[in-house]
Formats: sequence, structure tokens, C-alpha cells
Amino acid sequence: MIGVLSVGVQNTARVFDETEFTLLQSVANQAAQAIVNAQMLEKARRYWLP
Repeated sequence: MIGVLSVGVQNTARVFDETEFTLLQSVANQAAQAIVNAQMLEKARRYWLP
């Protein structure tokens, strides 16, 4: 699975600093883990509740 986290700013000349980039990485990682957890839960439900 491939996902995209799109973050935009109104001022196109602005760039994200290292702290903001680290925060965005953390948010993306948490979102990815939530998707994996949901997939695992769905597989478990299908296995245990036919």
C-alpha cells in the first residue's frame, strides 16, 4: 500500500524547518501504523468470526 500525506502552505516560498518536518514524519508514521492495525484487526475478525 502506498499513501500520500499532502501538506500545503499559502506562501509558496516558505519551506518547512527541521522541527516541522520531524513532526510531519511522526504524523505520517502514526497514520501508517493505524492503517496496519486496522488491516490486522480486519483479518483477525474474518478469522475468528466467519
